[in-house]
Amino acid sequence: MNILQAQAAIEVELDKAEAKFPAFPVDPVHAAAILQEKAGQLMQAALHFTYEGGSSDALRKEAIHVGAMALRFLVNLHWMESRPSEQVERMTGNVQQPYDNIKVGVYGKVQNDCER
Repeated sequence: MNILQAQAAIEVELDKAEAKFPAFPVDPVHAAAILQEKAGQLMQAALHFTYEGGSSDALRKEAIHVGAMALRFLVNLHWMESRPSEQVERMTGNVQQPYDNIKVGVYGKVQNDCER
């Protein structure tokens, strides 16, 4: 496989992934986790190849998956959002409790901010 064939295989895999899973995470942690999962599968195929007689086809397949997810990560980078972690929010005292937006209305009826 030369570089042009590798690029073509990665693009085909990227198209398949985008068709099967059109939404991609907008936070970098979850997006990177997808890429990490694919890298872990490549490592598993490499271990299987090295120590258990696995096939180079499995290595190629998993490497293509990693390449496709790396491209998808890069292409979607401009959509990703940064936000402070809960730990930082707790340290700075800037914490919004999960139920801060819920108020008890007249006669004890619970209302959230969306209902007002």
